[in-house]
Amino acid sequence: MMETDDPFNLQNYTKTLSEGKIQAYLLQNDQIRVLISNYGAKIISLWVPDRDGNWIDLVAGYDSIDEYLTGSAYYGAVCGRYANRIANAAFSLNEQAYILEANHGKHLLHGGSEGFHKKIWRVLSFGDDLLRLGLTSPDGEMGFPGDLNIELNYQLNNSTLRIQYSAQTNKPTMVNIATHSYFNLQGQGDILSHQLQINSESITETNSEKIPTGNYIPIVNTPFDFTKSRSIGIQENIQNKMFDYDHNFILKDASFAAILSSSISGIQMKIHTSQPGLQLYTCNWAGKTDFGKNKKTYRAHSFVCLEPQHFPDSPNHPHFPSTVLEPGNTYEHWCSYSFEKINQTP
Repeated sequence: MMETDDPFNLQNYTKTLSEGKIQAYLLQNDQIRVLISNYGAKIISLWVPDRDGNWIDLVAGYDSIDEYLTGSAYYGAVCGRYANRIANAAFSLNEQAYILEANHGKHLLHGGSEGFHKKIWRVLSFGDDLLRLGLTSPDGEMGFPGDLNIELNYQLNNSTLRIQYSAQTNKPTMVNIATHSYFNLQGQGDILSHQLQINSESITETNSEKIPTGNYIPIVNTPFDFTKSRSIGIQENIQNKMFDYDHNFILKDASFAAILSSSISGIQMKIHTSQPGLQLYTCNWAGKTDFGKNKKTYRAHSFVCLEPQHFPDSPNHPHFPSTVLEPGNTYEHWCSYSFEKINQTP
């Protein structure tokens, strides 16, 4: 890092809007550094040392808050009130129909155009290893019922970043909160040679619009089989003859979710979570580019997203794990990202 009064360029992520003040907050120890904005609760940067001790930024993002305000909405963001998709932007709860904002064709994606990723979160407390953020989503926002009060904790423990979500409501509602970081364990290039293992033997089948059909599909000995560590690659997909991944993996009944590693950098990331699903997304931006931090060009497959969350469209599939939150109950979930060095790909 440069020896200046602001080596992490925090001033680039500071701005006052009519809705409040946006700032960035640095959590750090000698094994991990994480820069987080209270705008969208976004992880701006996540640095860990590679095999040779060089600090590498592993996540997608921008050089300034102005770029976050106008650019890709989801880099490092916390998505809600419902992450992923709800079909036809509608669901019923207790025999009451709710119409949501359709911001992805006729469907709702990541809570709507003004979801949690667009909000300025309150800073409840901040220290070297802990940032607590709060947000209130009012009754009717994006069509969801009930006032929802959310608390989000980012905490470091040695080489682990743990994210804890909790929420309470005054009306029955649907909640599915998830972190949407884009990872490249090499810091550049594509992620096709990254090694990936997912603790799953099935996915939720989707139609051509990425909406679940309600069926579970076994994945052993298919292009979705990550039961053992292998390179991500991009293989012909048994669904819709696609060549990319954007699918929900049904996690087995343990907190271990996935391992991602790069033999080039010697960095390995282990994901644990209390959530029932993991969305694998390989940034399928055919023919599109973006310009991120340090003016790097982001292309298709520059990053991979591994998002612990509930299943897409759960409100419309009663046999999926429930996302209903009742008054008097607390929504509580967590995920963690742990980093270590490896000599070679497992």
